[in-house]
Amino acid sequence: MPPQTIRSADGGNANMKMTLLDHASPLATKLAAKQRNAFAPSMPDPVVDKPWCRPAANGAPQQSLMTRTEACLFWRLEITWQAVDIPGAPKVNYETDFEFQYQVKVDKKGDTIKTWTQVTPLKNTFPDGDRSVLFGAGNPKAMLESMCNSKACDNGAGSQDIDFYGTLDWDGGMTGSIPNDTHIATGTATHKWNGDVNDASSTKDEDLSIDMPTYLVYNAESDIPPPPFGSKKREWKDYPPARFNWQIDVRCDKVPSNGTPGCVLAEYVPEYTIHAAKYPAAAAHIWLIQNKSKPSKGLGASWQSPLHYHPGHYTNGDPRVASGWDKEASRKVMCGKTQVKRADGWAPKKLFLNHPKTAMHPEIQGGPNPDQVSCDEFPFAATYESPGLPKDKGGKMPAGKNRGGECIQTVAAKTDDGSDHLLDDTRYDAPTWDETCGRSSMSKYINSGAMSSFGNTFAPGMRLLDQDEYWVNPGNTPGMSWFSGCSTSTPEVICTMSKP
Repeated sequence: MPPQTIRSADGGNANMKMTLLDHASPLATKLAAKQRNAFAPSMPDPVVDKPWCRPAANGAPQQSLMTRTEACLFWRLEITWQAVDIPGAPKVNYETDFEFQYQVKVDKKGDTIKTWTQVTPLKNTFPDGDRSVLFGAGNPKAMLESMCNSKACDNGAGSQDIDFYGTLDWDGGMTGSIPNDTHIATGTATHKWNGDVNDASSTKDEDLSIDMPTYLVYNAESDIPPPPFGSKKREWKDYPPARFNWQIDVRCDKVPSNGTPGCVLAEYVPEYTIHAAKYPAAAAHIWLIQNKSKPSKGLGASWQSPLHYHPGHYTNGDPRVASGWDKEASRKVMCGKTQVKRADGWAPKKLFLNHPKTAMHPEIQGGPNPDQVSCDEFPFAATYESPGLPKDKGGKMPAGKNRGGECIQTVAAKTDDGSDHLLDDTRYDAPTWDETCGRSSMSKYINSGAMSSFGNTFAPGMRLLDQDEYWVNPGNTPGMSWFSGCSTSTPEVICTMSKP
């Protein structure tokens, strides 16, 4: 499960700026390493122990990345401390910078939400003095707390204290480009899901789950007053407490298809990989649509351009999706079959017709159920991108009156030399590449086998729910691609899949 970048925006107000960092700064890494080497036995261990997130790492910088169960964020908080204006008085501004690292870890088969926070000072232009910047440390207004903002949090929607090692007050002053006070504060807080969902009496995914956004809230104060103006005392401008802009979208569910109740980081977009060596025709069909269809180019080929999951009904007929639509109805729209064809062999435009040259693959499964011809479509029926899903049911690219006949039509066949090919199905109109989808006459063993682990392990393992994003890799990983010799620059696509 490769990590992904965090999708968020910068924020702040007149006296502060919050910037999400791609990775930890060299200075923060250096200071954190020094502190950890000195106090490792006493400091709380991080909750995410991955090379891309490991605190005080040497070499490659730690990065703001996440997986389906773990998140690691770095951001910089720059505060400009401004004194209340007095007529005739010079302005007073001090600047402080802190780098925060925030980790969140959830349990796909449990109820815990673990957090870990580290605060590293980078700049402090206050004059030398104690307690120039406070995030707590006895000041009644100062705070740095962990928030779980949901009725399903064990303590309700509210913040709780973080158990810090290291004080939350920093002295002022700089020596060159390094603050005089370089101590870091490291702490942990654990939230728990209390088991609540939106509507436990329903069968739908959105009702059997609940969002539990988790983030930090803070207010910075100072015990050092601004310098007076003559006999007049001055005060710092007052700003309301703030929250950091980057919440982690924790979601917990009790959807029966996902097994034991648990939680995930819903923002992460998981990758489903096709076994290209075992199911080459299915992989080639997906790759063709993702790379040659003009309107669907790149669709579902990366987490930045994902598909959206549309689960089917339960075996008793109860719906999982909000609209009540069954994905099998989408499949019927795209793959509705006919046993009739014209005398000249031309297939009816709207309906699917088994191709007589479709290659069977009994070697894949064997057993009592023989292989047979099936209709393979991309985008899949189990997506909101399926042209078989009507617009009023949430369909993102519904088909026109010719339904599956509007797709690029292919057949997975064997040529005379016994090799497998994905070929143009010449019984239909030749592709213009303006089609949004693909439909192929293919071995059921190949078609079903390529997606069998999706429903059996991938979707429940990632706790995929209705409308969740995911993407499909047909074997096109850079440096390990089965399609490295393939080009879509010409009207005809002629290429050979080769093992990387």
